[in-house]
Amino acid sequence: MTSRTVWQGWWSPLSLVLFTPGTLVINRITLAHINKLPAPIPGQPGQQLVPGTPVLRRVSSLAAALPLLWAMWIVATSSTT
Repeated sequence: MTSRTVWQGWWSPLSLVLFTPGTLVINRITLAHINKLPAPIPGQPGQQLVPGTPVLRRVSSLAAALPLLWAMWIVATSSTT
């Protein structure tokens, strides 16, 4: 869901400054808590799932650069006028 938040979370002004950064910080804190858990014990019930590609290695994580590029564009166009 972090990958989806990075890709889709920037498209409204309130999300740009409040909701998306807050969600990403909360996800990072939760990930730190999850990483402190012990490894699963073999033989536990249920299928062990594959964790998948790390978030920062996914193509959708490149969308995090969009707000930065947008801010740079605003600064560049406002300084020329």
